[in-house]
Amino acid sequence: MKVKDAMSTRIMFVKSDATAAQAMKLMAENNMRRLMVDIDASAGSYGAVTVRDMISKVIAPGLDAAKVRVDAIMNSALFSVAPSDDLQAAAKMMDEKNVAGMPVFDGKKLVGVITMWDILIALGVHGKAS
Repeated sequence: MKVKDAMSTRIMFVKSDATAAQAMKLMAENNMRRLMVDIDASAGSYGAVTVRDMISKVIAPGLDAAKVRVDAIMNSALFSVAPSDDLQAAAKMMDEKNVAGMPVFDGKKLVGVITMWDILIALGVHGKAS
């Protein structure tokens, strides 16, 4: 099985100068755990901000989410895969890098996101909610 068989093409973006509160609201309203941050799309340069980032970098330290900017908490050194990559190899990379998801690039074009949940569902280990 390939990454393209399991990845999600539903990608949401947040601006790097948005606040963590704005990003959290966008995540909640759209049932998303990860937002992409467009750093320089023409160069294929993106960041990501996740629920995990919100908890560990904003909520746990007691910061004001209305004052923390996304670019202060986002991950800019992203590990990525291609749609044609083997799904098990992607799962192994996630495990080794201790990440729950990665962007999927076709060349420099962002075409999707693959998460641990996508892999579990594709492999039939975790059923979709009905």
